[in-house]
Amino acid sequence: MVDGNPIAAGWDRTYLGTPPWDIGRPQPAFLAAADELAGTVVEFGCGTGEQTLLAARRGARAIGLDISSRAIARAQAKAAAAGLAAQFEVADVLDAASLPADLEAVADLVIDSGTFHMFGAHDRHRYAASAERVLTPSGRCMLLTVRPDPARSWGPPGVTPAEAVASFGERWRIVDVTDTSFETTSPLGSIPASLIVLGPA
Repeated sequence: MVDGNPIAAGWDRTYLGTPPWDIGRPQPAFLAAADELAGTVVEFGCGTGEQTLLAARRGARAIGLDISSRAIARAQAKAAAAGLAAQFEVADVLDAASLPADLEAVADLVIDSGTFHMFGAHDRHRYAASAERVLTPSGRCMLLTVRPDPARSWGPPGVTPAEAVASFGERWRIVDVTDTSFETTSPLGSIPASLIVLGPA
């Protein structure tokens, strides 16, 4: 359920302006991994769509989901302006039952640019349930997450690869981890991050 959801309303308010994670281009980590964006790619927490649009440019069937209707409207406008057939839907990735029915078991890859690391442990399990609903049995997840740093006083708390795979459960394993950065428009710049790839065990 998204309509009337106060969390959705809160995220909509962040898009009255340009939030610091909306850098107007794909995150460098996904540009470096662009060859992996193939088949059917579903982005969780797509914001204004830069990673989804990158996947579409690479020839994937690209679908972006976000709880903010304002972000989705911007993503749809970008796709139209670029002439790309990317699909964008308002959806709560913490509520598997509410996801579009036509996305069940269709995704070869779920990607995420800075959404998963916003959640606490309970919500990460809910997120994993949603990912499992849209993924094919052999599908994978590619998560760009900020690395934990007790000395950092700004940004999300961060997620380790071990914490990420634990949220998905024993049927999952870590396929790959790449040290990278999460770019922002904040004066403080980028945050050390990991691109974590999870796949079925």
